[in-house]
Amino acid sequence: MLTGLSSKFSDTEVPAFAPATHLLNTIKQILNSKIDTQIILPGHGEITILPQRQQYHANIQDIVEFSTSPSTSFETIPLSNFTPTSNSASGKDIRELLWQLAFYAYDHKLIENCSENDVVQFIRWPNLTRLPVTANTARICALLTRHPTSIMLVRRVLGIDRNEVNRIISAAYSAGIVKTVSHGPSLLNSESLPAEGKSEQKQKSGLWNSLFTKISSL
Repeated sequence: MLTGLSSKFSDTEVPAFAPATHLLNTIKQILNSKIDTQIILPGHGEITILPQRQQYHANIQDIVEFSTSPSTSFETIPLSNFTPTSNSASGKDIRELLWQLAFYAYDHKLIENCSENDVVQFIRWPNLTRLPVTANTARICALLTRHPTSIMLVRRVLGIDRNEVNRIISAAYSAGIVKTVSHGPSLLNSESLPAEGKSEQKQKSGLWNSLFTKISSL
């Protein structure tokens, strides 16, 4: 299992983004309620959430607009008997919508309750052909489906910008494909590692070097 690096390799952690006032949080509340609901952004279209089926129907012009608009901009209408139109009879997987909303809403920040020192693993590959992605999304998925790895170490091993890694991790978390193997201390609240922890990291430096060589080829 891959874990984090010692504090001497750490940058200041970007504060997590809490989307309490954005559409993502509204949709999660709808999913918990199990009530079919239509969400309308006046002048921009609507999304219908079907919690029991874990599906959604969308008739929108701009997913970025939906993802980043404040929740006060939306109208929500509970539906007693939703009937899809003929051209959208088959709903889409709700996890795809959750990925998209987080991808644009979080942008470069980590999802709440998540630290760059957390060790995570993807439990499955996302369907990247149906999702917004970055240039290195496939490489991130390849690493995290094979090896539990700290979020900080993902960018170190793959040589990827923090903003890109945070964006994909947040989208994957929202879509429900991330398993947190262990929680690490947040860099925002920790001044330094304990002396024992530093000694242990030093002893493992040889392991990191070999792992870097092996995984950097992904």
